[in-house]
Amino acid sequence: MKVIVCENGVDLEQVVCREFLFPDGNPDEWRGVTVFGENLSGTKHMGTGTLCRETDTSVSVPMCGNQDQNCCSDGCSLNPLTLGLLSEARKKADETGDKAQILLIGEGLVETAREYFCFVDRVFVYDDPKLAAFDPEHFAAVFWHFIENYKPAAFFIRNSESMRPVIDAVLAKTGDYLNCTAEVSEFHLSCSDPVCNPNHRGELVICEIPDSVLVSQVTCFC
Repeated sequence: MKVIVCENGVDLEQVVCREFLFPDGNPDEWRGVTVFGENLSGTKHMGTGTLCRETDTSVSVPMCGNQDQNCCSDGCSLNPLTLGLLSEARKKADETGDKAQILLIGEGLVETAREYFCFVDRVFVYDDPKLAAFDPEHFAAVFWHFIENYKPAAFFIRNSESMRPVIDAVLAKTGDYLNCTAEVSEFHLSCSDPVCNPNHRGELVICEIPDSVLVSQVTCFC
């Protein structure tokens, strides 16, 4: 499995990614190129918002452009870097014959989740009131539950200040789980809008969340 942590470089049109490779004895079990859908607005509902509508040439899309591609027609749902990662995930999935996927975590996401089908083949949703407010501990537990149960071959995550403790926890636990030391490489990709196919229909996976995942682990210093 690869965990790919990406952030904007000095040139905002480029993205710098660090790829952490965790080899596993049975790579065929790990499938799907997955992006974590982080919300642009910084609200506590990660991944909410409408992404794709029918092409309307009368609508101005100042952030994303490319109206003929039907991309990001509301202009504000996902972080622009996340859109670039979706584009990269789509490309890698098409090259390998794998599925492009997005992971959504928050509350009230099921109704809008299908709108991501224009970008990806599969949408995973963890939807619970306890996930409405961003809690690094809860999110790290959900990420780990996703990795352990759905085994993504590659996992793109945006390196933001709020996500950094989650990323650190996931990398540490993944390394322990696969009993290896990560091999880190760096590469660049262009942050371009993914092509949206409004006629594409994918699979919606509503993930069950064990109660233990959302229980805060309080450390007692006695």
